[in-house]
Amino acid sequence: MPRPPSHRTLVKKKSERKKKKKEGKREEKRSERERKEKKLREKEKKKLRERERERDRERERERERERERDSAIGQVIQMIQTENSSVRQKINKQQTTNKRQINNKQTTNKQQTNNKQQQKTTL
Repeated sequence: MPRPPSHRTLVKKKSERKKKKKEGKREEKRSERERKEKKLREKEKKKLRERERERDRERERERERERERDSAIGQVIQMIQTENSSVRQKINKQQTTNKRQINNKQTTNKQQTNNKQQQKTTL
């Protein structure tokens, strides 16, 4: 028959069980802490991605506003150019009309002068 374990052996085993139990608790706490940290990191990454997406959306909205502004400016420039063109045409037409009238008056004056001279010469 085997001998019963000595007191020293029993104490040793008990202390080993306590150590294992403590180590298990430590390991559990450590893994729980790591899980929480990982979860927190994931949350932060998610927030960061969301902020980045929001910044991208804002940039896109700003680009769209710039495009609209540029388009509106382009339309205004086009309208001004069209208006300038029509004004130039009117001015050119008026100048042509004025030149014609002046030429007509000059021609008329020349004819009148020629007529008077002819009348004088015939007299």
